[in-house]
Amino acid sequence: VKISPEPALEKKPTALNLNSSSKNIKRAETNLPELPPGITAADVENPENDGNLVVPSYLEARIKDLRARCKKVSEAKQEFPEELKKLMMSATRNLKIIRHQLDSGKMSKEELRKLLEMQYKKDRILYEYLGKIGETQKMAIVKVRINANIKDIKSLAHNPQSKDRTPAPAR
Repeated sequence: VKISPEPALEKKPTALNLNSSSKNIKRAETNLPELPPGITAADVENPENDGNLVVPSYLEARIKDLRARCKKVSEAKQEFPEELKKLMMSATRNLKIIRHQLDSGKMSKEELRKLLEMQYKKDRILYEYLGKIGETQKMAIVKVRINANIKDIKSLAHNPQSKDRTPAPAR
């Protein structure tokens, strides 16, 4: 899995004000389409929010990418952006949780497959919505996750009883 697009790190003016109780009014004022069922303003604002970080091969690739970026930033004696630090912590934590649940028997491979299928459906809807509102950078992030998820689901479907902790890494 190759991950190149970065989520928007700077807070830019947007009609999706997460702190506003009038987000539907703001959406109407800017002619943005109504959010589809299952998609939240947080999903649109940041497709890599904690609730969407459940695809093991995507998390592995994302963590690897973030570590490489952190190393480059460190070598350049710059500070790693706080948003990326938070993303790396969330991705690492979620991957550890998934692996622990599989290892301990609290989650079966079939349950993981169902979770990934739900995320796949949500990501397809999110991808289409982001396209409608012109968020191409965020679409690219979701597309990478969709592709990784497809590979993980196929891997689980072919090897539901395997002893591996997580699906084979996406290539």
